[in-house]
Amino acid sequence: MNTFVPVPGFDPTQLKGTTLIIPTVSIANVPQLTVDLFVSSLKLERVGFLEDHSVMPVAGVFEVNPDMGITVALEGNSLFTLYLPQTPRPFADMFTVYQTKDRQFTFVQQRTPIFKGKRQVFLSNLEAFIVASGFAKTLIITSTDASRRVDVQMTGVPFRLFAPEDSFVSERAAELNLPMLELLPEEEGDHQNKEDSDIPTMHGSGIAKKLYARLRSKHPVAILVMFALEGDNLQDTIQYANCLDSLMRIVDASPDANFSWSPPASWQGLFGAPYDPELYQ
Repeated sequence: MNTFVPVPGFDPTQLKGTTLIIPTVSIANVPQLTVDLFVSSLKLERVGFLEDHSVMPVAGVFEVNPDMGITVALEGNSLFTLYLPQTPRPFADMFTVYQTKDRQFTFVQQRTPIFKGKRQVFLSNLEAFIVASGFAKTLIITSTDASRRVDVQMTGVPFRLFAPEDSFVSERAAELNLPMLELLPEEEGDHQNKEDSDIPTMHGSGIAKKLYARLRSKHPVAILVMFALEGDNLQDTIQYANCLDSLMRIVDASPDANFSWSPPASWQGLFGAPYDPELYQ
């Protein structure tokens, strides 16, 4: 079921033909932090949300302006922002759809994990949204456990790409010397189905592999994956954003433009205050 709910005034047909960038809930949450960085830096327009009962509801401060209210979970797992009666504002949510100003790229931000036992329902709903919207292509961004790397993956960039040889990202990836994800012998404990046995195992990548398997027969799709570990991943996020932008050319800036990433307010204190160097003197 297509669970997309547009904001008032947005025509859902404007999703058609755009490039979809979608993160998965994966190790260290680097893909989600990367989308947050794009939303904050490019001032992406919120065009709707996905109202899906398969993902967990959340509550928190409304980040765009903390003084405007708080977001709380409502029936249907969408979120509503509470305000003073004289200052009504639009809905907020935890599964948001954004677009760039030029309408070339659509981003989905998933802020909460999937309920246990609801993965297949979630995948079906997400697939229905992607197919019904008519996106030109989809890039899944995810992360995988860096501690599970093999020797060939220890050096060079911490990124890999998985896509067909004639993919929409293949030529640009070659220009950037971005390696393809290695298909390694199946490890003990890895359970692969026939429909995705040709897709490398990505430990800790959430639904990335299953979503790719569902979409590849329907329209162009690729996976950009980063090797990551849990911890303070803010620098990893900036590195991921640079790699994603280099691959897809999202930031519309001339070589002389003074562009820099603008971290969202939610990053303040995300990993606590800096340590006191005097403690180690």
